[in-house]
Amino acid sequence: MKIWKKFKNKHMGKVSKILSWFFNIAGLVLAVLSFINNDTDLGWGIVLAIVIFNSLFLIGITIYETLLYKNGAKIEEKITFEKNSEISRLESELARSNDLADKLRYYYKYIISSLNKFTTRLCEVNSKYTQSKENLQKLIDEYVADEKNDNVIEKFAKNQKETSEKEYRKSMVKEFNHFLANVTNKLKFILDTSLRGKGYSLETSISVKQFSRIVVDPQDVSDVSVITTFRDNQTYSQGKREIGSIQYSINKNTDFIYCLSHPYFLKNNIRQDDKTYDNEHKGFLEYYNCTIVVPITYEYPDYTHIYGYLTCDILNEDSSKDNILDDKMAEIMETTANVIGTYFDSMDFQWEYIFEDDFLDIVYNIKKVEID
Repeated sequence: MKIWKKFKNKHMGKVSKILSWFFNIAGLVLAVLSFINNDTDLGWGIVLAIVIFNSLFLIGITIYETLLYKNGAKIEEKITFEKNSEISRLESELARSNDLADKLRYYYKYIISSLNKFTTRLCEVNSKYTQSKENLQKLIDEYVADEKNDNVIEKFAKNQKETSEKEYRKSMVKEFNHFLANVTNKLKFILDTSLRGKGYSLETSISVKQFSRIVVDPQDVSDVSVITTFRDNQTYSQGKREIGSIQYSINKNTDFIYCLSHPYFLKNNIRQDDKTYDNEHKGFLEYYNCTIVVPITYEYPDYTHIYGYLTCDILNEDSSKDNILDDKMAEIMETTANVIGTYFDSMDFQWEYIFEDDFLDIVYNIKKVEID
């Protein structure tokens, strides 16, 4: 299967171009032979002349597109290589440095580079989808012009549209997952490093929680539910923490409510009898008792989009240690959440341009479907 997939990706796209070349050249040759070997009248001569001109024109366009495509592919490959090289370099420096300040500097560079890289990739996904729609419309217009069967055209167009939309959604969710994997894994690394710098050998767990719709008014959240749509690779691979299978409400969780109007929520050594902390998940102490929750937002001049929360939690069995998670770690998460919010806003814009709805609604439902 891998060999077939590789062959398909590399060579199948060339079939249409090869056939186009073949028919254009064949048409040109036949037209020239017919023109030479037959005593043609003026009308037939004009037809043959048009055919010859059309064939030459199409061949010229094909050559031009081929050269343009190769040049564009080289430029795109160079840009992608440079972006990937920059991120790889930052990853190496992030892992190699022994100084926390250096690690932080490289970390911030890394997440900004990731934002730039994946925002560009969002544009590429949308550009490909838009191009496929335009090509489909041209094909439909040609069928209509030739007075083909309307039912056949309608059925064909519907199938092609559904296939394109399905592939687009899959591509967007893939980009969504890839971006969050890059960011959450590096965030976990830098927070774990901060803990080791304070003498703790504890492991953080990072998650992204999203609203069922974009929140603009923090007072209007009674109908909003929250699910976990992503976890760092290490936490996810352990299989102990749910993703998408539980819907939470905002009003039944102290940290969720607090973050609607504050930059972050931080609490260490939460106890079962703690009257100041409510958590809808009654068994949460099995997984963590220290947590930082930061809102994922994007600010406009007159309002703010709140997309969900970025969280970090730890299970600390030594209750005598009360400074495990601190404000500096919360500030690192706050910066990271702002980068995620910028990416989400870009994704929302791209998605709304295509489907005229919010990407958050689609991703939320897709994640639920994946689990269900």
